[in-house]
Amino acid sequence: MKENGLVLELANELFSIACEENRSRESEMANGIEGEKEHGRMVLLWVGKLVKNPSVELQLSALFHDIDRVVTPGVGEGFAGDRKSKAYKSYKKTHAKRSADYICPKLIEKGIGHKVVERTRFLILHHDDTGAEISRLCDEELDVLVAADSLAFFSSVGPRLYELEGKDRLRDKIRFMVEKMPKFARTLLSSERFENEVFNRLKDEVLGEQK
Repeated sequence: MKENGLVLELANELFSIACEENRSRESEMANGIEGEKEHGRMVLLWVGKLVKNPSVELQLSALFHDIDRVVTPGVGEGFAGDRKSKAYKSYKKTHAKRSADYICPKLIEKGIGHKVVERTRFLILHHDDTGAEISRLCDEELDVLVAADSLAFFSSVGPRLYELEGKDRLRDKIRFMVEKMPKFARTLLSSERFENEVFNRLKDEVLGEQK
Protein backbone atom coordinates (compact mmCIF):
# COMPACT_ATOMS: atom_id res chain seq x y z
CA MET A 1 0.00 0.00 0.00
CA LYS A 2 1.15 3.54 -0.70
CA GLU A 3 2.42 5.60 2.21
CA ASN A 4 -0.36 7.64 3.83
CA GLY A 5 1.13 10.96 2.75
CA LEU A 6 1.23 9.82 -0.86
CA VAL A 7 -2.35 8.56 -0.67
CA LEU A 8 -3.56 11.95 0.55
CA GLU A 9 -1.51 13.72 -2.11
CA LEU A 10 -3.19 11.51 -4.69
CA ALA A 11 -6.59 12.19 -3.12
CA ASN A 12 -6.12 15.95 -3.42
CA GLU A 13 -5.14 15.47 -7.06
CA LEU A 14 -8.26 13.37 -7.75
CA PHE A 15 -10.43 15.94 -5.99
CA SER A 16 -9.00 18.76 -8.11
CA ILE A 17 -9.44 16.75 -11.31
CA ALA A 18 -13.10 16.06 -10.48
CA CYS A 19 -13.69 19.75 -9.88
CA GLU A 20 -12.03 20.86 -13.09
CA GLU A 21 -13.79 18.21 -15.20
CA ASN A 22 -17.13 19.50 -13.96
CA ARG A 23 -16.43 23.23 -13.88
CA SER A 24 -18.70 23.74 -16.91
CA ARG A 25 -21.60 22.54 -14.72
CA GLU A 26 -20.83 24.87 -11.86
CA SER A 27 -24.12 26.73 -12.33
CA GLU A 28 -25.90 23.54 -11.17
CA MET A 29 -23.98 23.55 -7.88
CA ALA A 30 -25.55 25.61 -5.12
CA ASN A 31 -22.21 25.96 -3.35
CA GLY A 32 -20.08 26.23 -6.51
CA ILE A 33 -16.78 24.48 -7.21
CA GLU A 34 -14.83 26.54 -4.71
CA GLY A 35 -17.54 26.07 -2.11
CA GLU A 36 -17.37 22.29 -2.49
CA LYS A 37 -13.58 22.40 -2.25
CA GLU A 38 -13.87 24.49 0.90
CA HIS A 39 -16.36 22.09 2.46
CA GLY A 40 -14.22 19.02 1.79
CA ARG A 41 -11.15 20.71 3.21
CA MET A 42 -13.09 22.04 6.20
CA VAL A 43 -14.37 18.56 7.05
CA LEU A 44 -10.80 17.26 6.76
CA LEU A 45 -9.64 20.06 9.07
CA TRP A 46 -12.30 19.20 11.65
CA VAL A 47 -11.31 15.53 11.52
CA GLY A 48 -7.79 16.60 12.47
CA LYS A 49 -9.17 18.63 15.38
CA LEU A 50 -11.37 15.83 16.68
CA VAL A 51 -8.92 12.92 16.59
CA LYS A 52 -5.16 12.60 16.88
CA ASN A 53 -3.49 10.92 13.90
CA PRO A 54 -6.67 10.14 11.92
CA SER A 55 -6.50 7.09 9.65
CA VAL A 56 -6.04 7.54 5.92
CA GLU A 57 -9.50 6.03 5.39
CA LEU A 58 -11.08 8.65 7.63
CA GLN A 59 -9.25 11.42 5.83
CA LEU A 60 -10.24 10.07 2.40
CA SER A 61 -13.87 9.84 3.42
CA ALA A 62 -13.76 13.39 4.79
CA LEU A 63 -12.52 14.75 1.48
CA PHE A 64 -14.81 12.75 -0.80
CA HIS A 65 -18.01 12.20 1.22
CA ASP A 66 -19.89 14.81 -0.85
CA ILE A 67 -18.11 14.43 -4.20
CA ASP A 68 -21.51 13.53 -5.70
CA ARG A 69 -22.40 17.21 -5.54
CA VAL A 70 -19.50 17.93 -7.91
CA VAL A 71 -19.62 14.99 -10.33
CA THR A 72 -23.41 14.65 -10.66
CA PRO A 73 -24.69 18.11 -9.69
CA GLY A 74 -27.98 17.76 -11.55
CA VAL A 75 -29.14 15.06 -9.16
CA GLY A 76 -26.67 15.34 -6.30
CA GLU A 77 -27.31 19.00 -5.59
CA GLY A 78 -30.16 20.07 -3.38
CA PHE A 79 -33.49 18.67 -2.21
CA ALA A 80 -36.62 20.73 -2.67
CA GLY A 81 -38.97 18.63 -0.51
CA ASP A 82 -39.57 18.12 3.18
CA ARG A 83 -36.31 17.44 5.02
CA LYS A 84 -38.23 15.56 7.70
CA SER A 85 -39.63 13.08 5.15
CA LYS A 86 -38.65 9.52 4.26
CA ALA A 87 -37.92 10.82 0.76
CA TYR A 88 -35.17 13.06 2.14
CA LYS A 89 -33.58 10.20 4.07
CA SER A 90 -33.66 8.09 0.90
CA TYR A 91 -32.16 10.96 -1.09
CA LYS A 92 -29.28 11.28 1.38
CA LYS A 93 -28.50 7.55 1.21
CA THR A 94 -28.48 7.65 -2.61
CA HIS A 95 -26.25 10.73 -2.52
CA ALA A 96 -23.77 8.93 -0.25
CA LYS A 97 -23.76 5.88 -2.53
CA ARG A 98 -23.06 7.97 -5.61
CA SER A 99 -20.11 9.60 -3.81
CA ALA A 100 -18.70 6.19 -2.84
CA ASP A 101 -19.34 4.70 -6.28
CA TYR A 102 -17.44 7.57 -7.88
CA ILE A 103 -14.30 7.68 -5.78
CA CYS A 104 -13.71 4.05 -4.76
CA PRO A 105 -13.05 2.70 -8.30
CA LYS A 106 -10.67 5.61 -8.91
CA LEU A 107 -8.73 4.79 -5.74
CA ILE A 108 -8.44 1.16 -6.86
CA GLU A 109 -7.25 2.26 -10.31
CA LYS A 110 -4.51 4.27 -8.60
CA GLY A 111 -3.27 1.25 -6.65
CA ILE A 112 -4.86 1.94 -3.27
CA GLY A 113 -5.32 -1.32 -1.35
CA HIS A 114 -8.70 -3.07 -1.23
CA LYS A 115 -8.92 -2.84 2.58
CA VAL A 116 -8.41 0.93 2.55
CA VAL A 117 -10.91 1.41 -0.26
CA GLU A 118 -13.63 -0.72 1.35
CA ARG A 119 -13.22 1.05 4.69
CA THR A 120 -13.45 4.40 2.91
CA ARG A 121 -16.57 3.17 1.10
CA PHE A 122 -18.19 2.18 4.39
CA LEU A 123 -17.57 5.57 5.98
CA ILE A 124 -18.88 7.50 2.97
CA LEU A 125 -21.93 5.25 2.60
CA HIS A 126 -23.05 5.90 6.16
CA HIS A 127 -22.10 9.55 6.70
CA ASP A 128 -25.66 10.74 6.01
CA ASP A 129 -27.51 7.99 7.86
CA THR A 130 -29.95 8.98 10.57
CA GLY A 131 -28.71 9.40 14.13
CA ALA A 132 -30.35 6.12 15.18
CA GLU A 133 -28.67 4.23 12.34
CA ILE A 134 -25.29 5.74 13.08
CA SER A 135 -25.63 4.93 16.78
CA ARG A 136 -26.40 1.27 16.03
CA LEU A 137 -23.23 0.92 13.95
CA CYS A 138 -21.06 1.82 16.99
CA ASP A 139 -18.20 3.01 14.79
CA GLU A 140 -15.91 5.64 16.31
CA GLU A 141 -14.48 6.80 12.98
CA LEU A 142 -17.96 7.20 11.52
CA ASP A 143 -18.91 9.28 14.57
CA VAL A 144 -15.91 11.52 13.89
CA LEU A 145 -16.76 11.89 10.20
CA VAL A 146 -20.38 12.77 10.97
CA ALA A 147 -19.30 15.25 13.63
CA ALA A 148 -16.75 16.88 11.32
CA ASP A 149 -19.24 17.11 8.45
CA SER A 150 -21.89 18.67 10.69
CA LEU A 151 -19.49 21.15 12.31
CA ALA A 152 -18.05 22.17 8.94
CA PHE A 153 -21.55 22.78 7.57
CA PHE A 154 -21.97 26.01 9.52
CA SER A 155 -18.99 27.76 7.95
CA SER A 156 -18.82 26.17 4.49
CA VAL A 157 -22.31 25.16 3.30
CA GLY A 158 -24.68 26.99 5.65
CA PRO A 159 -24.14 30.56 4.40
CA ARG A 160 -24.99 29.73 0.81
CA LEU A 161 -27.96 27.57 1.84
CA TYR A 162 -29.32 30.42 3.95
CA GLU A 163 -28.94 32.81 1.01
CA LEU A 164 -30.79 30.45 -1.36
CA GLU A 165 -33.47 28.96 0.88
CA GLY A 166 -34.01 31.23 3.87
CA LYS A 167 -34.22 30.70 7.62
CA ASP A 168 -36.96 28.07 7.86
CA ARG A 169 -35.30 25.70 5.38
CA LEU A 170 -31.96 26.28 7.06
CA ARG A 171 -33.51 25.30 10.41
CA ASP A 172 -34.68 21.99 8.92
CA LYS A 173 -31.19 21.31 7.56
CA ILE A 174 -29.56 22.14 10.89
CA ARG A 175 -32.04 19.82 12.62
CA PHE A 176 -31.04 16.97 10.28
CA MET A 177 -27.34 17.63 10.92
CA VAL A 178 -27.74 17.87 14.70
CA GLU A 179 -29.93 14.76 15.00
CA LYS A 180 -27.25 12.58 13.41
CA MET A 181 -24.39 14.06 15.46
CA PRO A 182 -22.91 11.98 18.30
CA LYS A 183 -23.35 13.43 21.78
CA PHE A 184 -19.76 14.70 22.09
CA ALA A 185 -20.18 16.72 18.90
CA ARG A 186 -23.44 18.29 20.08
CA THR A 187 -21.64 19.41 23.22
CA LEU A 188 -18.89 20.94 21.11
CA LEU A 189 -21.40 22.62 18.80
CA SER A 190 -23.21 24.17 21.76
CA SER A 191 -20.06 26.13 22.63
CA GLU A 192 -19.29 27.18 19.05
CA ARG A 193 -20.24 30.73 18.07
CA PHE A 194 -20.52 31.78 14.44
CA GLU A 195 -20.31 35.18 12.77
CA ASN A 196 -23.91 34.89 11.57
CA GLU A 197 -26.21 35.42 14.56
CA VAL A 198 -29.08 33.73 12.75
CA PHE A 199 -26.97 30.56 12.65
CA ASN A 200 -26.26 30.87 16.37
CA ARG A 201 -29.95 31.26 17.24
CA LEU A 202 -31.05 28.40 15.01
CA LYS A 203 -28.42 25.92 16.20
CA ASP A 204 -29.15 26.80 19.85
CA GLU A 205 -32.87 26.35 19.17
CA VAL A 206 -32.35 22.96 17.53
CA LEU A 207 -29.92 21.81 20.22
CA GLY A 208 -32.53 22.76 22.81
CA GLU A 209 -35.04 20.46 21.10
CA GLN A 210 -32.73 17.49 21.67
CA LYS A 211 -32.65 17.85 25.47
